Amino acid sequence: MKLFFKLSLITIFLTTFLKADKVNSFYIGTSNAKIFNETYTELGLGFGTSGYFDSIIFGLYYNLNYGNIRVENKSKEVSTFSTDLKLGYAFLNRDFSIYALGAAAFQSIGNIDGAGFGYGGGAEYKIAKNFALNFEYKKYDMVSNKEDYDYEKSNLYLKIIF
Repeated sequence: MKLFFKLSLITIFLTTFLKADKVNSFYIGTSNAKIFNETYTELGLGFGTSGYFDSIIFGLYYNLNYGNIRVENKSKEVSTFSTDLKLGYAFLNRDFSIYALGAAAFQSIGNIDGAGFGYGGGAEYKIAKNFALNFEYKKYDMVSNKEDYDYEKSNLYLKIIF
């Protein structure tokens, strides 16, 4: 009976998502990030897809970010791959939206490799039919092969919608 219930919920979710209006996007931008109490700038790009159920938004996004940070008087390269789940609400004929994020990230800082989960939120405003400005804040709790740390970032992206 439990298996039937779980399969029913999955089927309902999938059929609902298949009926949603889907929007794909590519984005590029910059982030102000903080690791080990050091602030640095990242460049980022990503791809994502969102499903719109009237005004409710559900999305999945993939991000690549790169930057340099000074740790212990040494410059170290920081590269990050992250995935975001987005749940939000669209206003003004989908021209403005706010949303919450659940995120996972894999990160390399010199010889330190980390992985973690995070949360955040954001807002998006369409500046033209196929372009939008996107602002996000995210915070991750990272576990690494050296020491655990927090990873915080504020993103500003230009999104191309297709």
